[in-house]
Order: sequence, then C-alpha cells, then structure tokens
Amino acid sequence: MEFLRNKWAIAALVMVCWGAIASLSTAYYYYLYTDLFERLKAVPVHVSVTIDYGNGTTKTFSDVYLFRNATALDALRAVANATLQYTEFGVLVTSVNGISNDWSGAGVGWQYWVNGKWGNVAADKQILIRGDYVSWNCTTWGGP
Repeated sequence: MEFLRNKWAIAALVMVCWGAIASLSTAYYYYLYTDLFERLKAVPVHVSVTIDYGNGTTKTFSDVYLFRNATALDALRAVANATLQYTEFGVLVTSVNGISNDWSGAGVGWQYWVNGKWGNVAADKQILIRGDYVSWNCTTWGGP
C-alpha cells in the first residue's frame, strides 16, 4: 500500500507542476497577444513623401504606410537612408542617401515641408496624419 501512496504523490506532484507551467505559459502568451493587438489596432498613417536632392533629381513615394504618431523623420527614414545629428531641440538631418548638408558659402541643408508648409519644429516632433504630403528638400540658403 505504501507503494501506491508514493505513486499517487508523484502523480499529484507532476499534475501540480504541469498546471503551474501551463498557467504561466498561458499568461505569457496572453500578454504577448494583447501587446501585439494594441500595436496592430493603431490606425496606419498613409502619406506621400518626395525627396528633392537639389541637383535636379527628385523621387516621389506615394504609398508610404507608417504607424500612428509617426513623424516627418519616420516618413523620411521609411524611404531613404538618413544620417542624423541629435540636438537639444530635436533631430537634425545631416544627409539623405549620401547628399550632405554644406553650410559653407551660401549654405545647403535639408529641410522638410508638410502639405506645403515649412516644418517649424524638428522633424522628429512633427506628427503626421493620414493623407499628409511630406517633402524633403536639399535647399540652398541665402546666407547671412
């Protein structure tokens, strides 16, 4: 009879361990699912992006899909390779696809416009909404 008690004790221990593992696994995958669900239910932002390199070359991307709360910088990085400089005011784009800022002389640098209006905040702070048209231009400044 002692043998049966040990057998039932081992079986009970195995069942308790299995239940604990199953519960933890269920909780873990529930957490992953709800986190993914929250991210996926964000309405995608559909925008158009144009890059004018200032040398006669212009590229337009009409179907750029971004997540909600995407910025003008996110739109640029979705379609081009950008080199960035971090400042206290936000991110400064220093080059796009190898075309760099050149502040000597008249000065050439990257600027952005959203729906035809000049971006008056750093590109990483300009939130986009569905249907926005973002234009990145390598622009010559008149200088001081």
